[in-house]
Amino acid sequence: MVGVVDYEFFLTNGTDDMPGTPGFQPVANSCNGCASGYAIVNTTTLVNYCDLQTALMRV
Repeated sequence: MVGVVDYEFFLTNGTDDMPGTPGFQPVANSCNGCASGYAIVNTTTLVNYCDLQTALMRV
């Protein structure tokens, strides 16, 4: 990647909701990024998405 990059944290709380279980499980409502706007823009269709997973599901 070259140049300036703007990014936004999607995980706003790093607390593990199940510390005794292998893997990280975020507490409820902590994956609430994209509050300042869309993170992904399809430059062909000009459709905006908040995350890459949603954008890929629309292909």
